[in-house]
Amino acid sequence: MRAGGAKVNCMHAWRKDQPAAVDALLSVLDSEPALQDALPRLVESIGVAFGWEIASIWLVDRRAALLRFGAMWAEEPEEVKEFERASRACAYLEGEGLPGRAWRSRVPIWAQPNEEDPRLDSLRSLSGQATASAIPLVADDRVVAVVELASRTPSEIDHEAERRLLATGAEVGTALDRRMTEEAAGAERARLEVALAAGRMGVWDWDLESNRLRWSASLEGMMGLAPGAFGGAVEDYLELVHADDRDWVLESYLAQFEHQGDQHIHLEHRFVRPDGEVRWLQIRGRALRGPSGELATMTGVALDVTERVEREQRTRVQRAQLDLAMEVGALGAWEFDRYRQLGRWSDSIVDMVGHEVDPEAITIDDITAALHPDDRGTVDVMIQAAFEGADYHARYRIVRPDGEVRWLESWGQPLHDVGGEILGMAGITIDITPLHPQEGSG
Repeated sequence: MRAGGAKVNCMHAWRKDQPAAVDALLSVLDSEPALQDALPRLVESIGVAFGWEIASIWLVDRRAALLRFGAMWAEEPEEVKEFERASRACAYLEGEGLPGRAWRSRVPIWAQPNEEDPRLDSLRSLSGQATASAIPLVADDRVVAVVELASRTPSEIDHEAERRLLATGAEVGTALDRRMTEEAAGAERARLEVALAAGRMGVWDWDLESNRLRWSASLEGMMGLAPGAFGGAVEDYLELVHADDRDWVLESYLAQFEHQGDQHIHLEHRFVRPDGEVRWLQIRGRALRGPSGELATMTGVALDVTERVEREQRTRVQRAQLDLAMEVGALGAWEFDRYRQLGRWSDSIVDMVGHEVDPEAITIDDITAALHPDDRGTVDVMIQAAFEGADYHARYRIVRPDGEVRWLESWGQPLHDVGGEILGMAGITIDITPLHPQEGSG
């Protein structure tokens, strides 16, 4: 159809060989890896096949309940730039505008000659008149998109061609729905992979019938494998498990097959990456049953917990060293609650001081009684400074009940709540008497 031409039937160009024409449209739809790239070619094919000047496609966004612009083709693109600009800026509610009415009715809709539509007005401004129709593309009784055909010349309605176009729309709609679903699922998977990778997490499932494992790309990356490199056999997984953990890990999985209740699995084991690095993996999952009650699959997530495990191991070593130091009496631990005005002493500090006290409820009087009279002021100043945010460090004397004077050295740090307020102090104390003169003050 050409602008300014004689009044023609704009659907007369539809070929009688409808199956071949449909196949051609479906081929166009599958011609590009990305749907966004296939849509312009699809609307061009439809526009040319039906002899219209302009063809647009509007996609149903079900989450937003809107019809959104997808792509446009024009026989003379330079002459309809304003119409294209207006179309790209539009989004229709169901029943709104020509595309929205086709969405709601599920049948082809023709624009009325005097119908008010800002987009069609941009065409009418060029030639004084315009014709447009909208055809729903349906899949499983749902409208997935609307094709809008427009021209700057009038046209008569050909109901037979309209029927053919609607039938074509059902087949094209089904293919389009498949592509849209696949791309939405792919985008969701991509977002999930980004989230999993950021959290050092992967997803796995074990099909018990085929005895095959499937790993997400993020899990493969955690294990030091390239995407798609994991073989999928149970042996491939066990090969990556640290040799010392391999037997009990397999037994942990097999135990799920014998358990009749709600099966959950939670274990941590070492794995060895192809480059030789040893890391820790936490596995969480559950076994799922099939329709007959038999175990069908196991599915879950895997987390790289290496940093946490190593941190816990360092803490255990440090605690063991601290316990050993306190056992020989060389070091003690303490804490003090600023608001309760009560503290706690480890047994080794109680032994250093020698006074009868409740180690779980040390009072200010207990501390004062143990300090050498000449050092009480110094210690008090250091405590007050710590409550104002400074680290605590004091070297001072104590007087045991039998009159023996000993030298102690203490270090401490303020304890804060989540708002930064100082709640108290915690620290350690060492008996430094063998390293310090027996006379004088600190």
